[in-house]
Amino acid sequence: MTKCAHWLARQVWWFLLWFLRRPPIKRFRATAHQKLPKGMQEKAHRNVVEHDKFARKYGVQVLTFMFLILLTSIMLSLTGWAVLRMIDNGVIPTGNPSRTF
Repeated sequence: MTKCAHWLARQVWWFLLWFLRRPPIKRFRATAHQKLPKGMQEKAHRNVVEHDKFARKYGVQVLTFMFLILLTSIMLSLTGWAVLRMIDNGVIPTGNPSRTF
């Protein structure tokens, strides 16, 4: 399941990088901090640069972890659903003699 999560993370990461390289997004990212008051522009620009450094360093790892949690949750939900269906259909006995099927 880790390989599947890593593959999904790489695909999403590729799409995000592709999206962020589009000219309208580049223009927006370059000029967004200019709309702030003069005293906040430099700090906002530094925050964006720090965020980009963190994303380049840990982005795929964070996405892999999140997809691993998502896939694990789906697998546990499907397993619980299957067990409940099997109990409901009488495949797994519950030990309750008063219940008739």
